[in-house]
Amino acid sequence: FALAIIGGQVQSVALQWQIYNKVGSAWSLGFIGGIQVLPLFILALPAGHVSDTMSRKKLLIAMQWLLALWGVVLACLTKIYADGEWLIPAMYGVLLCNAITLTFARPARSALMPQMVPPRIFSNAVTWNSTIFELSMISGPAIGGLILWLGGPALAYLTNGVLLVACALLSRRFPRERYEPKPHAPGFASL
Repeated sequence: FALAIIGGQVQSVALQWQIYNKVGSAWSLGFIGGIQVLPLFILALPAGHVSDTMSRKKLLIAMQWLLALWGVVLACLTKIYADGEWLIPAMYGVLLCNAITLTFARPARSALMPQMVPPRIFSNAVTWNSTIFELSMISGPAIGGLILWLGGPALAYLTNGVLLVACALLSRRFPRERYEPKPHAPGFASL
């Protein structure tokens, strides 16, 4: 998961840097935050329901491939249409797609650890997971800044795509889930 988090942070830094340099407005950074939080408010409950009704491993892998696609799309937009007047709106659109995908990936990722780790070492696994998450959140922006300096935003987006492909391939090696997904998870009334 560290690769996905670092890649996401690299992409986030590049996106903010590129949009701010193009638009020159702090409002543009606010729009980035708004676009990212909107799907979370609207789709968090349905995303959790989807995670409860199908294989979390398969869902996570599918979302990792989609997240990799959005990174590649951002890289292509940046390289091909760098001076296009619709580049920024297109980037906001891709960012929305990325945020929707993340909204479905998060519950699947969070629910997998208890299924993969034996109960006797679960608290230790949670500690390691939290530590890796925090280190990735701290190092990701620094790595993103370095990549921006070395090769620009397109390289940062492509780096995110490559890291997410690696995550998807590595996630295939996760052990089989220890439970059978329920054909019908509890409905909306149980929320």
